[in-house]
Amino acid sequence: MSEKREAILKKAIHLFATDGFHPTSIQDICTISGISKGAFYLHFRSKDELLFKIYEYYYEGLNHKIDEVRRQALHPRESFEQQMTVHFQEVLRHRDFIVMQLQEQELSTNPTIAQFVREMKEQRQKWYIETFAAIYGEEFQPHIYDLSIMLDGITKSYLQTLLDLDSNLDPSTLAQFIRRRIDELAAG
Repeated sequence: MSEKREAILKKAIHLFATDGFHPTSIQDICTISGISKGAFYLHFRSKDELLFKIYEYYYEGLNHKIDEVRRQALHPRESFEQQMTVHFQEVLRHRDFIVMQLQEQELSTNPTIAQFVREMKEQRQKWYIETFAAIYGEEFQPHIYDLSIMLDGITKSYLQTLLDLDSNLDPSTLAQFIRRRIDELAAG
């Protein structure tokens, strides 16, 4: 991705988070990005395409960082904790994007974005299942879906807390707490 395209994405994320997707015009994006409308259309066909590219940009970056942790030779519990830490760090680093997602729930009516979000949820669910199988073994298989649903709920609640309170919670401390809580839940 070109630096200019990435800069436009970042400016648009901020505008969408502060002003909303629908009220923000292409002209607003051009003004804050210091480009003309013609230059905008060299990079994106429409505001909807820009929005989709924002989603791709965020999730590709997140997945790349999580994959870096997966490639390390770590014990499954430690790898899980490190991946959760990276996830929370990325949420904080891309706070505007997350706020935009939370504020603009109707964005899921865009079929391309709705499909993309479904695929990301499926990917996250698969990651949970693979991780729990590696940590707890095959005998835990009947409970993996229950545990993954609980983890999803716990994670969403903590993410909301991080964003709402603008707290000073350390992502690695939070990931350690979640890993311990999941171990407790798995133990029954």
